[in-house]
Amino acid sequence: MSDQTEPSTSAPRGFVMSARKVSLLDEGSWALMIEESNVRAFQRYHGSMARLDIDYYLSVGASRYYKGYFEDAELTRVRDGIVKFLLDEDTYHRCVSEIHDVLRRMRHADEALAELELFDQFQWYCDLLCDYIAYYNSVITDTFYANVFDIVDSELAPDVRFAAKAIKDSLFATNNNELLTHLQTVDMLAMAQQYLAGQDVDDDVERFVEKYRSTTMSSGSPNGMTAAEVVDHLSQQTTDGVQQEKAFLDNLHFRYSNAEEWSARTASAIDLSQTTRLLIRHTCELSYLKIQMREEFQKFKVTTRSRFLTGLIKEIGKQQFDYMLIAEIAEFIRTGTRVPNAEIAKRQKLTVFELKDDHIRVLDAVPQDIGLEPARDSAQHGLSGDVLVGTGSKKYVVKKVEQHEEGLHSFDDFIAATADKAAVAVITNVLRPYLVPKLRKFGALITQYGGYTSHASVLCRELGINSMINANGVLDALETGDRIEVDFDRGTIRTLTDDAGLPESAALEVAVDLKSEQRYTVNEVGAKAANLMEINKIAKIAEGFVVTSHAARNIDDEAVQEAVLARVAAMKCDRIVIRSSHESEDSRAGSYAGLFESYVDVDAGDSDTVIRLARSVYRSQKANSIDKYGAAEGDMSVIVQEMISADISGVILTSHPSDGYDYMLLEYVVGDLCYLMQGDVTPLISYIRKVDIIDDSESYCAYPAIITEPLARRFKSLAKTAVEVERQFSRRIQIEWGIKDEEIYIFQARPY
Repeated sequence: MSDQTEPSTSAPRGFVMSARKVSLLDEGSWALMIEESNVRAFQRYHGSMARLDIDYYLSVGASRYYKGYFEDAELTRVRDGIVKFLLDEDTYHRCVSEIHDVLRRMRHADEALAELELFDQFQWYCDLLCDYIAYYNSVITDTFYANVFDIVDSELAPDVRFAAKAIKDSLFATNNNELLTHLQTVDMLAMAQQYLAGQDVDDDVERFVEKYRSTTMSSGSPNGMTAAEVVDHLSQQTTDGVQQEKAFLDNLHFRYSNAEEWSARTASAIDLSQTTRLLIRHTCELSYLKIQMREEFQKFKVTTRSRFLTGLIKEIGKQQFDYMLIAEIAEFIRTGTRVPNAEIAKRQKLTVFELKDDHIRVLDAVPQDIGLEPARDSAQHGLSGDVLVGTGSKKYVVKKVEQHEEGLHSFDDFIAATADKAAVAVITNVLRPYLVPKLRKFGALITQYGGYTSHASVLCRELGINSMINANGVLDALETGDRIEVDFDRGTIRTLTDDAGLPESAALEVAVDLKSEQRYTVNEVGAKAANLMEINKIAKIAEGFVVTSHAARNIDDEAVQEAVLARVAAMKCDRIVIRSSHESEDSRAGSYAGLFESYVDVDAGDSDTVIRLARSVYRSQKANSIDKYGAAEGDMSVIVQEMISADISGVILTSHPSDGYDYMLLEYVVGDLCYLMQGDVTPLISYIRKVDIIDDSESYCAYPAIITEPLARRFKSLAKTAVEVERQFSRRIQIEWGIKDEEIYIFQARPY
C-alpha cells in the first residue's frame, strides 16, 4: 500500500482515542477517496472551520468507515475552540465568506471545467471536494449545538431546569431538520389537493421531479424520484391524509416564520447573556449554511460530477475505483496504471488513514491504542423524548408497529405470540387511543410524534404505561429486535450491543342546552357535558346542546330524531361537532380520552349523517377497547356543538404533572385541536408560572416564551381562565381550548 508505515503503537500524549463505526452517508461516493479527502481537509484546516487545534485524527476506509473521536477529557478544549471561533466576528465572517465561495464554485462548476482536460478536471474536483468536506463537516450541527446547549444549560436557573428541552427547542427553532424537506412537502401537498379534486397534474409532476431531483436521491434511487413514483404517491393520498399533512405544514410554517422572535423572547425571558445569544445566533446561521451546502452538493453530484467522472469510473471499474487513493486515480488518468486486484481486496477489508503532526500515513492495521466500538447507526445516538410515565433506566427489545392494516394485523399476531411483553418497547409514529389498551402489558411505548396532552398520552398516564413521546428520529434509528436502554429520568434512549438481560331531572328531555342555568347530573347528561355547563359560568363555550342519555338510548325513535334535528337547525350554523359525554368520561376514576367516538366538521344540514353519527357515538361505549381499558359504568349522552375552526388551539394543564403547583403546562398548535389530540402534530410548548397569573402581575414568566406578543396577551387571559376553572373544580384540570377571531373558547375540561 502506498505511503505505508508501521502502525503506531500509542496515541499522542493526552489523547486517549476511540473510533466509532458509522454509516457511510454518501452512498454514491467512493470509500477511500472520501476518507482521504476527510483527512486532508482536517490537515489543511487543522480540524475544522473553527481552526481547532486538533493534531490527531483517525479514519478507517472500507464499505463503512470509522472516525476518531476525542474522549470526554478533551471536550473542554474542543468547546473552548468552538466558543472562541463563534465569538470572533472577524474570523467567523471570514469563514462564512469562504463557505459562500465553495457554494459559488459548485454552482458554476460547468463553466470552470469546460476549459480543462480530464486530469485537471479531476484535480479541480478533488480540491473542491476537500474544501466542501472541510466546511460541511465544520458546520457540524451536532458538535456546535451540543456545546452551545451545555452553555445554555449552565445559565438556566435551577427552578426551570425541568423546562430545559423546551427552552432549547425555542432558542434553536431554526434548526429543525424538517426544513430540509419543507418546500418539497409543500409542493407535494399542493399536487395532492389538485389530484384529489380531479385536476390534471401531469405538468406539475414533471416540474416537481426536475426541481427536487437532487434532494430525492438515495442509494436505491441514484437519479432521484421518478414521475411514476410521484404519481403513485399521489394515488395513495386521501382527503383525511391531506388534511393532516396540511395541519403539520401549517404548524411548521408558524414555527419557522416566528422563529427569530420566539428565540429572542425566550432568551430575554431566561436572561441569557449577550455572549450566549451571539453563540446561538451564529450556530443557527451555520445550520442554514449546512443545509445550503448539502443541497448544492446534491445538485452537483447528479449533474457536473456525474458527467466528467462517469466515463472514468466505467473505464477503471467501480469496485476498483472505490478503493483507489487520489494519487492512484490521477496516475491512471496520466498513464493507465492500475492497482493490483490483490491490493484492492486487502483494502476492502481495512484501510486506515492516520493524521498526526500534520502528516498523513496510510496503514493496514488500526493503531493498538485505538479502541474500536461496535457498529451502530449514527442516527441511534442522542435519541431523546418527552417522558409521560416512567422512572429510572430500563432495558428492552424493540417492536416497531406500522399503523396500516397489515402492520396492525402483524402486531396482533405479535401480541398473541409474545409471552414476556414486559421486556418489549413498542415504537410507532403516533399513538391512537384504540392502540393504548393493547399496550397495557408491554414494557414501554415510544412515539416519534405527539404532545403531552393528546388523548393517547392521557390514557398512558392513567394506565401507568411507561412511555415517551416526541422522540424525533426514533423510527429511522430503531428496528424490530434492536436492544435499547431507556432512561426515563433523563428522557434518553441508548442502543445496546450486548445481550444483557431485558427486562333524573332530564329523564324525559331529549336535549338540554349546554348554557342552561339548571343543574344536571352526570347520569343525565354525562360528565363531559356537565363539566361544560359548569365552565359556562366563567368562560365561553361553543353554542350547542346535549342529547340526554335517555334520548340517546332511543335515538332510532322518530320523535327523538325530529327533536334532535330541530335543535340542530335552531343553532343556525353550517358545521357541527358530535361528541361523546359518558357518565364515566372525564371523571376522577378515568378519562377514557379518545376511546369513545367523536366527529368534527359535520355538515349540519345532512340530517341522515347527523343521526347516524349520534347513533355511532352512543354505541361506541360498547367497543372492545373500552372493556380492555376498564368497563365504563353508566350510560352515554351525546354533545352537539357548533364547529369552531380555531386559529390557534391547544391544551393547558393547570399544574404541571412532574413539578407540582408552580407551573402550568401549555401546548398549542395552529388550526384545529383534533390534530394535537390525535398526536398528528408535535405542539409548541410553554410552562407558565402560576403565581404570576394568580397575582395578576403585569408580566408573567413563560419558559420558553410564547412565540408572539399578541399570543402572549391572549394566553395570559387563557391562563387566568384556567386558574378559575381549577378553583371551581377544586382540583387540577386539563383544559382543551381554541382561539377564533381573538375569542377564547373552552372545549372540554377533565381532571388528571
